[in-house]
Amino acid sequence: MTSSKHLDHEWLPAFIGGFRSGSTLLVNLLGFHPRLTPWFETKEFCESLRWLRVLENPGARAGEESLIQPRAPAGFSLDAVAARMRWHISHNDRRLKKQVADGKRSHERYPFGGDHILYSLSEAGRALNHWLALLGDDCSPPSVARATGEMITALGRRQVALAGRNYWINKTPEIPRFGRELRSCLGDCRIVLMVRNGWDVVDSALALQWGQVEELAWWWRGLIEQSRDAAKPGLYLEVRYEELVSRPVETLDRVLEFIGVRPVGGQVYRNYLSSGGAPLALRSRRDGGRSGLRARFERVAGRLMAELGYD
Repeated sequence: MTSSKHLDHEWLPAFIGGFRSGSTLLVNLLGFHPRLTPWFETKEFCESLRWLRVLENPGARAGEESLIQPRAPAGFSLDAVAARMRWHISHNDRRLKKQVADGKRSHERYPFGGDHILYSLSEAGRALNHWLALLGDDCSPPSVARATGEMITALGRRQVALAGRNYWINKTPEIPRFGRELRSCLGDCRIVLMVRNGWDVVDSALALQWGQVEELAWWWRGLIEQSRDAAKPGLYLEVRYEELVSRPVETLDRVLEFIGVRPVGGQVYRNYLSSGGAPLALRSRRDGGRSGLRARFERVAGRLMAELGYD
């Protein structure tokens, strides 16, 4: 029997992230809950949140500059941030239309796809124009937080309306590290970070040619450490990829209860399978002949691997 604490009135904005750690799988599964609509990926929000971080903490500028996407225009002027946000909105549309690759490997096929945005390119563009209008000449942190919160809320409501559901859950890989900024924009919100064996993550990213071992290890470690640092007790949950694929029903129940909807993990998983979703299983890793790469990874992330219990 479901207790009263599982009632939907406890709903708060909810975000999922993770680096090659199963966040796309998780949000696809959650999309089969009768009240939830998945919404991914919205990297334009991260550019605004990144700007807010730099405005509030100028010492973070160098680190955040190394992470901006696309690389140009660089910097944190209003025009540069808006241009990157507009690029992401356009790139989302091209990914949805299969005009550019979605950054997934050949075996990664999901019922809701690698991206799931229901509103149109023009609707997203109007939301960005409204963001700009709200800012005007005031680029103070409170103003950026208010404008960004309104943009996320408006597009989230549109996503939900088009899906005919009650609530959204947003998945964007980097977004858990912006927990403080999200709370500035939206008030309390729930954040789920997917965590996976770091070497498996780096091995997967290497196959996609996303970078060198040390860079990828740093990004895996940094996302976990920074997400933890930005977390608010009771509103942050880490989910192991290995638990999701080995015990999907129990893990889904834990996530659903955390985000504030009824924990019907069995129903969700059955709906996922009946829609053509592949049964969950761990894939074998490619360790043969890669000990040199593994040693380079361990120098960057070995301590966190041990802390997390990965051997």
